[in-house]
Amino acid sequence: SLGSLQALLKDFRWQHLEMINCDFDKFPALKLHSLKKFVFTDNKDVSTFTKTELPSLQYLDLKRNHLSFKSCCSHTDFGTTNLKH
Repeated sequence: SLGSLQALLKDFRWQHLEMINCDFDKFPALKLHSLKKFVFTDNKDVSTFTKTELPSLQYLDLKRNHLSFKSCCSHTDFGTTNLKH
């Protein structure tokens, strides 16, 4: 039932983060430089995508959301050139 990222520790070196079936009304604007894997699934109330800053991101899972993209999943959308999955 997470609906906000206020409690997310920004100084912690996140490597893997999963947000599944949360109560977000928009895609979280993340700036986590150490994050390598991000799973954001089953978040039905989210429809718009926000650019993020995830330079170490290698794995991304966006299934079962109602997101709409002008373009999707390029390295510029996520601030990374390491995206593989």
